[in-house]
Amino acid sequence: MRPSKAEVLALLRQLGTPPPVIGHVIKVEKTARRIAGDISNNGATIDLELVTLGALLHDVGRSQTHGLDHGVIGGRIVRESPVFAELFDEKDREALARICERHIGGGIPARDAAEAGLPERDFLPETLEEKIIAHADNLVWNGVLTVEESRRAFERRFGPDSPVVKRIVKLSEEIQRLAGRGNERDHDT
Repeated sequence: MRPSKAEVLALLRQLGTPPPVIGHVIKVEKTARRIAGDISNNGATIDLELVTLGALLHDVGRSQTHGLDHGVIGGRIVRESPVFAELFDEKDREALARICERHIGGGIPARDAAEAGLPERDFLPETLEEKIIAHADNLVWNGVLTVEESRRAFERRFGPDSPVVKRIVKLSEEIQRLAGRGNERDHDT
């Protein structure tokens, strides 16, 4: 049996996750559940419980750092912390660790990871659950943005021709297609 949302939030507090980060993950969880519901209603099979837990835990690494490596650190915490071993089976721990590692932007390819000081391996979301959480995280800044607002925000931060922006747009388009929205760029969140 998997832990409840309340138990996961208590765990984040116990680990010292800052309150603004907890507020952020709650918004990401709500957004990810909505997106997962849309995609599920369109015929895809999704582990909705994993989406909820993964969205709540995707920034657990921010309990130790706010650097780009918070995803890798989060993966390590989920895999190695005894409290996670008590709460989750090995399969769920690995799935959650991968969500932590792969949620940043549209993912990070091995070459870019190495250049950023991360382990030289791909941190690109692969499973549908990983993609949903990465996309939801891209939509949640100070509030929940539309897809177009998120794209513009990333363009301002990284430049319109940045590979980061291209990966985020590609992920967004895939999620929109899976949700049955075709090429729509904006939707209510």
